[in-house]
Amino acid sequence: MNVLRVVFCGAVAVCFAGQVGLAQETRFRAELVAPTDGVTKSETEGLNTATVLLAEGSAGFEATVDIFIDAALEPCVSDPMACDKTENFLILQEGNPVPIGFGCSDMTDNDEDGLTDAEDPDCRGIQGWSLSVETDACFGISGATTTGTIAALTIAGGIRGFSSFEKTEVVNPARNEGRFGAVTAVVLSLTNPVIADQVGESKVLVLTGAMDSSTLGPGGLSDPCPLEFIDPGVEGLRGAGEPVKTAITVAGETKIPAITNLQVIAQIEGGAPPEDCSTEGDEDGNGLADCDDPACAEDPACVVPPEDCSTEGDEDGNGLADCEDPACVELPECGDPPPPGGAQASLRVEITAPAAVAGEKADGTVPYTIDSAAATDVSATIIITSAIATCVEDPSACDMTENFQVLEGGIPIGFGCADMIDNDEDGLTDNEDPDCVGIQGWSYSVVTDECFNISAATTMGTAGALIIQGGLRDLQSFEKSEVVNPGRNDGLMGAVSALVLSLTNPVILPQVSENPILIISGNLDPASPGPCNVRITGTDEDGLRGSGEPVKTAVTFAGTTINPDVCGASVQLGEGGGPETDCGNGLDDDGDGAIDCDDSDCVGTPDCVAANFIRGNANDDSKVNIADPVWIISELFREGPASVCKDAADANDDGQVDQTDALFLIMHQFEMGPAPSAPFGDCGTDPTADDLDCQGDAVTSCSQPS
Repeated sequence: MNVLRVVFCGAVAVCFAGQVGLAQETRFRAELVAPTDGVTKSETEGLNTATVLLAEGSAGFEATVDIFIDAALEPCVSDPMACDKTENFLILQEGNPVPIGFGCSDMTDNDEDGLTDAEDPDCRGIQGWSLSVETDACFGISGATTTGTIAALTIAGGIRGFSSFEKTEVVNPARNEGRFGAVTAVVLSLTNPVIADQVGESKVLVLTGAMDSSTLGPGGLSDPCPLEFIDPGVEGLRGAGEPVKTAITVAGETKIPAITNLQVIAQIEGGAPPEDCSTEGDEDGNGLADCDDPACAEDPACVVPPEDCSTEGDEDGNGLADCEDPACVELPECGDPPPPGGAQASLRVEITAPAAVAGEKADGTVPYTIDSAAATDVSATIIITSAIATCVEDPSACDMTENFQVLEGGIPIGFGCADMIDNDEDGLTDNEDPDCVGIQGWSYSVVTDECFNISAATTMGTAGALIIQGGLRDLQSFEKSEVVNPGRNDGLMGAVSALVLSLTNPVILPQVSENPILIISGNLDPASPGPCNVRITGTDEDGLRGSGEPVKTAVTFAGTTINPDVCGASVQLGEGGGPETDCGNGLDDDGDGAIDCDDSDCVGTPDCVAANFIRGNANDDSKVNIADPVWIISELFREGPASVCKDAADANDDGQVDQTDALFLIMHQFEMGPAPSAPFGDCGTDPTADDLDCQGDAVTSCSQPS
């Protein structure tokens, strides 16, 4: 009888303190869950063991390993009633699996314990995680999925909301120096306080593979066949993007767990012969021959050489040489390729209900006249116009035949702009092809006069709606639209909207098109003596505040911010004036609410010394990882804490902090996007002049200049 012992070494555990003094212990645990027949399991301190009995002559078996997070939040362990999660409820519309309300974000003490929202232990827990798991060739890893775990979408039985992030994949050994394994990164929600259970185990990842005894060698105990959590202190495996480190996000902060590795040990009695990688045969009988067999992954004849970006050759054999190869795009000598064609975008307001007659535009405003004096209920639609020069000049160059999407139950499962294939045979692949480059997202503020009496703002019925609702936005996306509170906006009325069409797939607007993206509704005051104005704030204005920070008007194109033209502005800001600002007297000289170096007028003056910082480190914890885009989204749109250094949050170095920076960091870490510009990796000062604030000793993760 052949005996295969599967040994899973221990639990991964760490204790840390939350922002309100709550200690949390977590661990990652792996368990063999298939096969089930002939399996016995035992557990000792720090070690889980599964013993699998194989019939004589068996070459191996199909294996499934589940990865769990085990959480124990204090005071939840000592007093379960302190963390009954009664505040962390979500209200579902009947027949529509979209959360519309959370008790942890309503500023109400729902369970009457004297604590509100994030101050209440009910509302605090694990928000997300990233993880690298390395396997050996003997595991034969073939799949990694969050299906059937808490990381699945709510409509698929998990707890992850639509405005969330999840990327899980089996890694390519060629991008990892011949190493095998899988990576996963999850944010349960970018807009709502979704957390894992504070006490107990939650399944977060499922790995599948073919345990191949022949690769372990015949006779006696084999060398260990490891399944290892990559140590948080070193670089993890690469999926489609940057190396993925093992980390946990709690309340916007990165928590580093300790790890104990897993291993598989086999005892083989006369197994199959090993694979001979130098011949044309399947010696070990696993159905894979030579370089297709995982046993040959490290054989010199099968290792793909890296691309040499300084020659004119295609060393890695992918058909792309030097700066055309994705392996070289981040090198300084290759530069940042300009977006194809040059993008132009505009935003305008149209009165769409009831019937209205439009007049001639003057001073950035189109006047509308409603025929009926009795019709006081009015709807206005925000229209975005996309015009990429090369597409306007030659529509056949941007036919979007590559930008297809295959739908399965309303969920995109394939994109021709992310498959590294020249689908339309024009010599250009994925983002190099104009077919695949366009507007990815936008944000803006709409200001209405008091006589408009705005009551609602929605993306339903527009291009910004979800795919399953008839729009273009996929399930792994971000959208926040709301009517603002005049009390937070100096009495101004209006709405704000921010949207990213997809956080994981190349979803764009058609390159030459007009698309409705927001509908606002209101009631006109019939006693108003003059026109009632609706305007989009200019790109140089702060914008209105919704639940978070002021929302600026901006459009994201190919990962960069472009400033759109706006139409509908009938009220313009004045030139200002007032006394000159003294940047060192501790007074608000110009009356703009900002003192000394907090005033944009003082940026770059001798009184305001530039701070050291790390670009992309928005939460000032010395690391750039998945917690930083979560921090940025939370600050902008969920009343989260502000970044102490706006320059650090300006990940794409365009002089402003908006949703583009969160998308830029996610694309860099997980989708092979470009790295942030200096200072990145190490602390340094900002070489780019802008109006963003970062001064004094606010940045605790970097020592400041003396």
